[in-house]
Amino acid sequence: MKWRMWREFIIYISFIIMVVGFIMLVISTLSIFSSSPPSYVKEFHSFTGDWIYWIFVLSIASFLIGLYYFYDTIKKLRKFKEYINSDSKSKFLKNLKELEIISYKLGPKHEEMLEEKKREWKVH
Repeated sequence: MKWRMWREFIIYISFIIMVVGFIMLVISTLSIFSSSPPSYVKEFHSFTGDWIYWIFVLSIASFLIGLYYFYDTIKKLRKFKEYINSDSKSKFLKNLKELEIISYKLGPKHEEMLEEKKREWKVH
């Protein structure tokens, strides 16, 4: 699958990375800092051993990266919908360059929506 197709699913991928990072962050935090962690946390700690500290660091990173991409994608989707659903041709033309960049980052479906709107407004 090419990168072009992955852009379509970035919101789902980033959400999954964020959730997995959060779960691993909670488990590793309980394992490292809790004086009496639950049994499943103790089992996880005994399974990972001293790697739990690396899991802690990587879980923070994956949670923050997933959160950033999730937020960024939602922000782009809102902006895209605002511009594409505008009834004003001047607003559409003023933001056309930004719309092209956003549609590229959001994937082929949004690029197609932009092209359809361009045909509707007779913009080339």
